[in-house]
Amino acid sequence: MEPLRAIARRRPELVVLLAFALTGLTLLAVLYGGAEILEGDTRAFDRALLIQLRHATEGGAFWKTTLRTLMQAFTALGSTGILVIVVAIVVGFLLLAHRRNLALLLIAATGSGGVVSSLLKRLFDRPRPDVIAHLTSFGSASLPSGHAMNSAVVYLTLAGLVVRIVPTARLRIYTICCAVALTAAIGISRVYLGVHWPTDVVVGWVAGAVWALLWWAIAWWFVNRSTKAVDSG
Repeated sequence: MEPLRAIARRRPELVVLLAFALTGLTLLAVLYGGAEILEGDTRAFDRALLIQLRHATEGGAFWKTTLRTLMQAFTALGSTGILVIVVAIVVGFLLLAHRRNLALLLIAATGSGGVVSSLLKRLFDRPRPDVIAHLTSFGSASLPSGHAMNSAVVYLTLAGLVVRIVPTARLRIYTICCAVALTAAIGISRVYLGVHWPTDVVVGWVAGAVWALLWWAIAWWFVNRSTKAVDSG
């Protein structure tokens, strides 16, 4: 049987179609899961985890105050302002490197991800947690976590672009692991600071990761098509 990698290189459009299908299935799962969450099926779990986490980390011990500082720093890295700055810097780099198409793909991926996140928030309109004190400010509805979803979209999409140019598998794994770790830390910080239910963050992670995967596939297809065009020319 022909190796999957060889099939993917020969028919990259199949990868894009599979990514679209996975995105559609995931969005359906998110919608179903969101409906179940709003019916209160996960409320006991959400409340218990929030309360236990806060009780375990409250106090004036050095490690506890340090943890609060770190969580506030991580949550800032997932804010809209910081994400826009990061994307703008990378877009500028790509334009200077004469990779205008990748710059446009990055803008499309992150911009559309933000729109989807906002639409899901409007659709579910879940109230913010009210069982512990909030340690940071917040804006719109709770589900999904915008910080979790948007950071997954931005940092995982950026990682997908970086792995295309790094020379070794070790560096590619390192890049992906850094993006995943940063995205995870941002989501956890939202729960720690009391402004999101745990299930808000999980839904945000899933939706954001799949959105990034979709745009990885689109970028791969586009670059592969461009390479074939150059070779045939």
